[in-house]
Amino acid sequence: EIGDIRHAYDCFVFLSRIYFRQGNVVAALNSLEEAEGLTNEIRFRKDMLDIYAQFMEVYQFMNNTRKLVEYQRK
Repeated sequence: EIGDIRHAYDCFVFLSRIYFRQGNVVAALNSLEEAEGLTNEIRFRKDMLDIYAQFMEVYQFMNNTRKLVEYQRK
C-alpha cells in the first residue's frame, strides 16, 4: 500500500512541475494539494518539505504573499 501511495505522490509532484512550467498554476496547485494529502497520510517528512518548497515557488510567482508566508511557516 505505501508503495502505491508513494507512486501516486511522485506522479502528482511531477505533474505539478510540468503544469507550473506550462504556466498552468491552478493545475499545479491542484496536483500539489493531492501530493500534500498523500504525504499527510504516510508522513514522509522530507517529501512534505519538498512540496512546501514547490507551493512557495508557485505562490511567489502568483505574488500571493499570504499563502507564501503560510507555507514558509510550516
